[in-house]
Amino acid sequence: MKSLPKNNWKLFLNLCLTKIILYGNILVDKKKQNKKGEVKMKKYELIEEGNLFRLRALKDFSDVRKGELGGLVEGEHNLSQEGNCWIYYNAEVSGNAKICDNAKIRDNAKIFENAEVYEEAEVYEEVAVFGEAKIFEKALIFGNAQVGENAEVFGNAQVGENAEVFGFAQVYENAVIAGNAEVYENAEVYGSAQVYGYVKVFGY
Repeated sequence: MKSLPKNNWKLFLNLCLTKIILYGNILVDKKKQNKKGEVKMKKYELIEEGNLFRLRALKDFSDVRKGELGGLVEGEHNLSQEGNCWIYYNAEVSGNAKICDNAKIRDNAKIFENAEVYEEAEVYEEVAVFGEAKIFEKALIFGNAQVGENAEVFGNAQVGENAEVFGFAQVYENAVIAGNAEVYENAEVYGSAQVYGYVKVFGY
């Protein structure tokens, strides 16, 4: 076997190195570096579906299994690759809305505009969360409830049934808003307060 001329050897080595670098970039593309420089596997990928993308899990985490299909999003900015947060099959998150930490969006819930759901919060059934609204800590939003504008629901608070929380209202601690209740403007509902029926709570 004839040996390659010196220049050809250099060309051969450069080609090998190029292939190694390209292959490495492909692998890292499905991974993410943390602050320590360690490479971490992404937990989901996006599959195009109409004008949106459907989630597909790349590994097991929480109650989600590798290969499981999730809900619809506009892009990766809608769902963090960190933590156990997930958007389940029929749910939809769009606009600049963000789901982070261990938050769960289930059933037919829709999160859109600039809303955020994070920490251990859960949103499910037919709920709509929108505007600049924030749902966090261990809050639960369910039924046909709507939380919008600059409202915040946090702590162990619950908003359900046909309740609405708008404006700069805050619902927190162990408060429960349900029925057809409305909480808006600068109202605060907290402690162990329970607001039901057709009650309207507002502040200045």
